[in-house]
Amino acid sequence: MSRGVLFLLFDATIKVAMIQPVIDSAATLGVPVELMFPIGILELILLALYLIPSTSVLGVVLWTGFLGGSRRSGATRASSVWWRAGEPHSSGRGVAELGQRLCPLT
Repeated sequence: MSRGVLFLLFDATIKVAMIQPVIDSAATLGVPVELMFPIGILELILLALYLIPSTSVLGVVLWTGFLGGSRRSGATRASSVWWRAGEPHSSGRGVAELGQRLCPLT
């Protein structure tokens, strides 16, 4: 099993188990603690879809939507510690600046 799959399994498992760091993180990010268990179950379902060869493409598409949605929901929360508009890696400006450093136009 790849490290990515193991990480996703670990992430889903700790949400289902509702260990204290999950509760603390949910509170810090402003996510209702009651949602952690259903999110963990959803992650397990998506992981199973990804691991079954006949449904792996569906699993990848759903994982992409899930992870993109979680990233976007963090972007809309003012209290989110994961998203700061000024960080280069989270903005198009940062990508443009990196491109200019790697391949200057002048």
